Amino acid sequence: MLGWAYVAGVARPVEARPGSTAVARDRGSAIVVCGPTRLRRAAALERWYRRAARARLGALLATEAERLGVRPARLTIRAQRTRWGSCSTSGTVSLNWRLLLAPVAVARYVVVHELCHLRVPNHSRAFWDALEQALPEWRAGHQWLRRHETQLLRYRTIDSVP
Repeated sequence: MLGWAYVAGVARPVEARPGSTAVARDRGSAIVVCGPTRLRRAAALERWYRRAARARLGALLATEAERLGVRPARLTIRAQRTRWGSCSTSGTVSLNWRLLLAPVAVARYVVVHELCHLRVPNHSRAFWDALEQALPEWRAGHQWLRRHETQLLRYRTIDSVP
């Protein structure tokens, strides 16, 4: 049986296999999810997404932070229901694991947006100027999220596993 997952805006097949332990692994041609029940397989797929988000978004955060000359204190991967990211006054950048579903350019926009908050901690004119300087093409990512945010924020792994 096959379901579908999305990584960087590309559909990937999800293959369900029987197993007593709930685990998901990227096998190149498909994401293979094992587990005794659909609910346990869905939980395993979400754990896989969170690990993949930490690795991919973490690498993107490190690259962009170095390029911008800022130093976030740490990264957290969360499952926010209404936002893509946040940046605390202590420098913690929190990103929604569902960003992994979006194209890389969109994830980059959110990462750079949050990193700009390390310099300007609000959405004042100074912030938008800093974002424009850091990522002149930010509007394309912003508009893509506006068009697709409802669909992405409603994404549930239970709907992707057979």
